Amino acid sequence: GTAGEELNPPGRVLNDGSGQGRTLKQLCRKGIPARLRGDVWFEISGASHRKRESEARGVFYSDLSETHTRPAHEPEDAGDDDGNADDANHVDQTPPELQYHKQIELDVGRTFPEHACFQSKEGQRKLYRVLLAISRHQELSGYCQSMNFIAGFLLIVLNMDEEKAFWVMLAMVKDKVQKDTWSSRLSGCILEMGTLGILLGKKLPDVAKHLTNIGCDVSYFATDWFLCLFCKVRCVLSLSRYTIIRQALLL
Repeated sequence: GTAGEELNPPGRVLNDGSGQGRTLKQLCRKGIPARLRGDVWFEISGASHRKRESEARGVFYSDLSETHTRPAHEPEDAGDDDGNADDANHVDQTPPELQYHKQIELDVGRTFPEHACFQSKEGQRKLYRVLLAISRHQELSGYCQSMNFIAGFLLIVLNMDEEKAFWVMLAMVKDKVQKDTWSSRLSGCILEMGTLGILLGKKLPDVAKHLTNIGCDVSYFATDWFLCLFCKVRCVLSLSRYTIIRQALLL
């Protein structure tokens, strides 16, 4: 691209408060044609910019998603060559992708199993590789359940382009969502639940009062929504499936 495009990528223009940014946001909210959606999301989410920066530092999706250490679906060894799997002095040097391998493998089979994209081995392998790359990226805290639905949704929307799905997901997780939402303690998500409770009290006081009276904290029903970015909500897989994620990318 030109120098101007490098200085003002679409994702930055979108949020710079300018008239151009407001116009772009309004146009996106009205709907992006399906044939352009993948390219537009890749640009306005900041994924394209993040990809260029990462690759300039030598970080490539092909390396992060490489499964040479142990192919997916291959059984784990019971222990080391000497049978000392329980050695108390053993220092765990398991590569990150193997630390999360079993959970990722389980979650791949649970991700939109009714959708044609994930009823094939190739579709499942693409999802596995995206989640593997996410678990290995040094800026993240590893893999967390619920990430599989976000990755699966993005693969569906982006026509199973796994590299685009990875970079868009990384941009969302790092730049658009509360920090540590998917950390081991879910501290970011807990903070969001507190904020949601406050907003509910201000915007829908009757609902907030009713929930308080029956002892129902918003986290009981909203945690899954936030961790999955609403990707599991039934309407998401209908004709309106792009609305919530699009807003997550653009706001």
